[in-house]
Amino acid sequence: MLLLLLESAARSLALGIIVWAGLRLLRITDPRLRSNVWTGVLLSAMTMPLLMPLMKILLPGLLPAASWIPAAVSPLFLHSLNASVSSAPSQSFEWATLALIVSGAITGGFLARLLFGVVRSWRLWKSSVPIKESWTGDTDVRESRELPIPVTYASTILFPADWPEWSVLKREAVLLHEQAHIRRRDFHFRLIASIHRAVFWFNPLSWWLERELLQLAEEACDDEAIAGTQDPESYAEILIEFASRQSRTDLAVVAMARGKTVERRVDRALRQDAVTWPTSVRKRILLATALAVLIGLAAGGHLVDAQSVSQGTTSLSTWPEREVPDIISDQERDAFVRLATDEERVHFIEQFWLRRDPTPGTPQNEFRDEYDRRVADANQRFTTRTGIAGSLTDRGRVLIVHGLPDELETHLEGRRFRLSDGTIAVLPWEAWRYKFIQGLGENVIVSFVDVLANGDYRLQFVPNEPGLGPIPKPIGKPVQQLPADKE
Repeated sequence: MLLLLLESAARSLALGIIVWAGLRLLRITDPRLRSNVWTGVLLSAMTMPLLMPLMKILLPGLLPAASWIPAAVSPLFLHSLNASVSSAPSQSFEWATLALIVSGAITGGFLARLLFGVVRSWRLWKSSVPIKESWTGDTDVRESRELPIPVTYASTILFPADWPEWSVLKREAVLLHEQAHIRRRDFHFRLIASIHRAVFWFNPLSWWLERELLQLAEEACDDEAIAGTQDPESYAEILIEFASRQSRTDLAVVAMARGKTVERRVDRALRQDAVTWPTSVRKRILLATALAVLIGLAAGGHLVDAQSVSQGTTSLSTWPEREVPDIISDQERDAFVRLATDEERVHFIEQFWLRRDPTPGTPQNEFRDEYDRRVADANQRFTTRTGIAGSLTDRGRVLIVHGLPDELETHLEGRRFRLSDGTIAVLPWEAWRYKFIQGLGENVIVSFVDVLANGDYRLQFVPNEPGLGPIPKPIGKPVQQLPADKE
């Protein structure tokens, strides 16, 4: 769960940076349009944990390589490795659990504070008195003696108790501003932004989005109020007056003038550019389409990790032989060869590991963790003096597939073997005994001989399995072991 939240935050942050750069590049200043764009980013960031698996389902149908990927794991699947990881506990379980508990506690604190504000606002609304005046029209306008400035709660406008002393212009400006909040559903989007910040508190985008959406909402509503009153100077004075009053911060409402946004709004009104020209329909459609594409890419794009692709300039086309030579099936290997782009290969690699995950839906892939551990073990034990990685030697490959043997017999003093050219040599050798290997049976003995006497032991003998079955095929040619009494 924690990894899912972290990946969602990373994808959302990348989306936010791209959208911010795009808006600046296109010089879009209309607060209504900018608000709509950032609302789309908010909703996508909030639902990113759901969008990611959804896009993984949809994207394979769009990729031409999807039909080449086998539908099931090959029968040559690593039975021994699969059995070992199914019962192996996760080594990072305690740390992951602790981090999840800490994150959950912080999220719970933010949500509790938000809930407290919603409850206080609801009680304030319940204690307010409806204003029955003709100028309210169909809008639910109420009076509250506990408020110093006008606010919007859900679809209700709450006026302070001194509203009868206001001028007609002031009352009209406030009503137009708050009615715009109701039409735009700014109260509800502020709640969503607060919930997003509570869940993704570690993502700087969540904090910035909440402030930016509030600022844009106020500017968009200022536009409508100034357009209705046609008096930007008086409207700026109204904002300054409300900003000077001590407002409550424990409520989940949209206040007309609170915080540092007022100075920017007043300056904007006095510069006579508060009322912006509406953006053309064509431009809005193009912007919405571009945003939808960016959201899809952010949710469905591949994040290549260090385990999926080797570092440096190594080509992905050699991945099967370089990374998983003994666990990839022939069917999967053929499918990988057909892939034309690195994007398709990365997608294939991601699915390759997901299809072997014994606990799908969890952040941990025990199969891959055990495989990586065995590769590291093989490299540590069997890397040759000539620089061949231990995971690519015969002993390393058998260890990766079946683990260390139950019994190990080593003969460094050597035994006589007939080489492929007919000569006889005394060579070191090893015999590994496994109590059971699926597909081969019980008491399986696997022999290795140091053919070149350089520490690179080669696989020589596996009983009752001419095709070697789940045992990796030997790298070199086998040599003939001679009986003890034969010269």
